[in-house]
Amino acid sequence: MGDKVDPLLELAVWGNLDRFSDYSLILLNGHIFLEKIIEIALKRMGDPDPEKLSFYSKVIRLKHLLGQSPHSDSIIYSLTELNRLRNKLAHEFKYDAKNGEFHSWSEQVHLNFEGEKYTKFTPRTKIVHAFSFLAKSILELTNEV
Repeated sequence: MGDKVDPLLELAVWGNLDRFSDYSLILLNGHIFLEKIIEIALKRMGDPDPEKLSFYSKVIRLKHLLGQSPHSDSIIYSLTELNRLRNKLAHEFKYDAKNGEFHSWSEQVHLNFEGEKYTKFTPRTKIVHAFSFLAKSILELTNEV
């Protein structure tokens, strides 16, 4: 079932984030969408109740369940970095999501993962696509495990 739904989930992540122009909103909402993708992945791999875990705990559990699967290190690194950026936004009064870190994160995701390109790339849409590429990669990897 997952294989048939995964392209729709990739599109849903992109479509929901593409409506935002503010980088902070993209970061916050993208973090939430990927958290839901991780929950789906964990459930596919037999985790009975991932909703009760923090984002970080979900990433650690995903890392454990993926083991040494191809791209697992890149996925975990991307998710950890995303969480670090989200935490900076949440806890640093003067944090600016347009300071270049968010763009660098998306560049790294684009280097490591592929996905469907829905629009012309601009700095903002490249970040939005990074979330959908990462969502697709997480779901694909959990289908293989």
